[in-house]
Formats: sequence, structure tokens, C-alpha cells
Amino acid sequence: MKSAEILQLVWFTASQTSLKAADVYRSFIGEDPDGSQINRNVNPADPVLSTANGVLDDGYAEMQIRPGRADFLLRPTSQNQDGKTVPTMDLDNAIKSLLSKSNNIYKAVPETTRISIVARLLEKTETAEDAAKSILKNIELDISAPDLSDAVFQINSRIAISENIKLNRIIKFESASVQTYAVNVGQSTQGIMPIIQEQNYLALQLDINTVPLPSPLTENQLNSAFGSIVEQIINLATSASPRGLEK
Repeated sequence: MKSAEILQLVWFTASQTSLKAADVYRSFIGEDPDGSQINRNVNPADPVLSTANGVLDDGYAEMQIRPGRADFLLRPTSQNQDGKTVPTMDLDNAIKSLLSKSNNIYKAVPETTRISIVARLLEKTETAEDAAKSILKNIELDISAPDLSDAVFQINSRIAISENIKLNRIIKFESASVQTYAVNVGQSTQGIMPIIQEQNYLALQLDINTVPLPSPLTENQLNSAFGSIVEQIINLATSASPRGLEK
């Protein structure tokens, strides 16, 4: 599976320095963001302190700062949308974009104690049952039952990549459905609005992250972990199976 809805890089930091999204974006990307915002009234449920955004190659790039972490998100640009499917981008190209900035990972966020890459991949199916059956096939589980739906499978496998650093490798399969409703502007919207389109997907989410350490990662440790995480993302996306954890 190589069609990505989003690719996300996360730094977790022990630094007490107040990070600003525009500064972290500038340090990581190497140029000023197109726009930035500092949130004065922070939502306690999702405390985004500041954001900055721009374009990286063919993707829409956004940096988000929350207490103790910085999130860099790469999504398809609006030009990728055809209105018939959920916008996606080629995973290999998105990873290449991320790798082009890998020399800036250490300096972007001080005192990083943990790093993570999350990729959400989509594969379109005709029906929700097809998505559920695809998940069962990928995890090598044979169930002869009618009208299958709402399938979810998640597993973690931890591996050591050095004497002190270990990786969590979390893979999650789920069936996803996106519905489009018809809304007539200027007319009453009372009652049930008709569904004009339903899209069904097999979704695979990969979350590869380092096990937290009591002290910040050194530059060599961070760069090594980043390289190992990228390798795992590529391997697991290619296999699209728990068997990929055997490598």
C-alpha cells in the first residue's frame, strides 16, 4: 500500500523552552512558512499552541506545537483532489520529501527524548464488506461469515536497533467509510439529507516510534533512529501485513 492520506513526524521533548511553530518550521524546512498563528485561547482537549504552514515539494506542510511535542504533518495539496476519492499522495515521494530535510531533524527541536513517524495509508474498495475481507486476507484470517464490516486489527512488535534504543512498531488495519451528503443551499435542511456518495477504504496506519529514554537523544542516536523508522515504514507499507514485523 503506497497511497498515503498523511505522513506525520513527531518530536517529543523534555525542553522547558517555549517552542514556536514558525521557528521550528524554519529550522526544519530551511525557509520561512507561508503562514503562522499563535493560539491565545488554547483548547484544553487539543492544546495546539501555535501552527505554521507552507508547501514541501508536492505536499501541504504544517507544523503544530503542543506542550512537550512538535508535529510536522505532510498532506496532499488541494490539487490532488478529484472529488471522487479521499485525497492521497504517493508514500515514496512523501518520504523522499521528509528525507530531504533529515539533516535538520536534530536542530529543529531541542532535547528530543522520543521520535515517531505515523503514516496512514488507504486502499479503495467497492464496499465496506470488501474492506473487511481485505483486512482478514492481509492478516491471514479466514472467516466464512456474511455481511462483514467494522473490521479492526492492531498489534505492536518492539525491536532493538542499538544497545540503548528500541522501536515500537504499531500496525493498525481498519475499514473506513466516507459519506458525502447533498445539501441544497437556501432550502430547508430538515429531515434526512440523502447520501449521494459513499467511499469505502481499507486503512493501514503505521506508527513507528522510539521507546522513551530518561535523557535526550544525541544527534547520532536521533539520526540513526530516524533512518531505522523510515526503513520500517517502507517495509511495512510494502508488505501490508503483520508478516512485515518478522523482518
